[in-house]
Amino acid sequence: MFESLVIVTREGVEAALVVAIVIAYLRRTGRERAAPWVYGGVALALGGSVLAALLVPDLSTHSETVEGWALLAGAVCVLTLVAWMQHAGKSMKGEIEAGLSRVGDSGRAADWGMLAFVALLVGREGFETVLFLTAISFNTDGLARLIGAGLGLCLSAAFGVLLLRGTIRVNLKRFFAVTTVILLVLAVQLAMGAYHEFAEAGFLPANRMSMAIVGPVVRYDSLVFAVAVLLVLALVGRSSPAAPAVAAAEENPAERRSRVARERRERWARRSTAIATTAVILILATGFLTQAQVPAQAEGTPMPIQDGSVFVPTAGLANGHAHFYRADVDHHAVRFFAIRRPSGDYVTCFDACEICGDKGYYEEAGGMTCRNCTAPINLATLGRTGGCNPVPLASSVEGANLVVREAALALGAKRFAGTAP
Repeated sequence: MFESLVIVTREGVEAALVVAIVIAYLRRTGRERAAPWVYGGVALALGGSVLAALLVPDLSTHSETVEGWALLAGAVCVLTLVAWMQHAGKSMKGEIEAGLSRVGDSGRAADWGMLAFVALLVGREGFETVLFLTAISFNTDGLARLIGAGLGLCLSAAFGVLLLRGTIRVNLKRFFAVTTVILLVLAVQLAMGAYHEFAEAGFLPANRMSMAIVGPVVRYDSLVFAVAVLLVLALVGRSSPAAPAVAAAEENPAERRSRVARERRERWARRSTAIATTAVILILATGFLTQAQVPAQAEGTPMPIQDGSVFVPTAGLANGHAHFYRADVDHHAVRFFAIRRPSGDYVTCFDACEICGDKGYYEEAGGMTCRNCTAPINLATLGRTGGCNPVPLASSVEGANLVVREAALALGAKRFAGTAP
């Protein structure tokens, strides 16, 4: 449950953060007319996420490529937004601070661009969430994860609404400074994530060292993102200096009640935003601490080779978890694992990959995770070659056993440096 809460909170808050920043910017620069286009982008992204959920059996087999392009496009969009905000801010800052209002009319092309930008960023988060939730089955554990995912969605939505309310009276100079840093942090994280995904797909060169450097940043993006969320506290921690209040003697009772009510709402918005932001940071930080410890390399259960094959009883794989084994082939201790996927089929892979070598994997979040670069591997992609996917190992179900031929094990023997005992 907590695992799904962390992941969905992470994805939802990133989407809510960007949308809230865009809406707050439009309001504070007199361009609120374009806000419906932002909400239209959110609606389009939600529809796309539903479509992705229906097509996920096909999409998940190409998740690295799809995710890589989405991350790269997201990074470009965020950098474009930063440049646009800085350019517009320079021309409008003086007017706004002088109390002038300006209703911007950026043209229909800019409106469509705003819709596409929001749809892309929010849709990317939705696609990631869909891939995660596909591994959930409707048992006790699966329902707990769904509850955690629901709580994460509620928290991220509340965060976005409260952030928007809490920035109403924020000083414009601080607004531009803090939101620029937040967006740049997101852009860097998106760009590194894109490299990681393209490297996994085999489109970009990578080695054990490069993946070990980039991998943790992608893996522990919750911690990186928590830094960006922490900046939100600086944004709403205190309101901008209030405009000179009408002297108490000149206020009529209605004006006074209106002012007091407005100030009460603003204090509530700032405090609620700070509370929601703190909750998000605590959840992301706790998620990082629970993920930071990489388990030791699995030794594997020794398996004898009988009549040229290794026989793994399928009954032992019925729980759907990964089971690690070891066999002596060509004087190498060849490690491999087998798992029964939710679809009911069995898959076997060497405990090694093309990029990170024989560092091995461990089971986590309904998938496998590389011990070197901490790349999460979706169960649907097991059995595929390339990237950080475990090297496939041919096997077949024969009666009550999953049979792995010695010849298939020999094909990967040299991937394991240590000799068999």
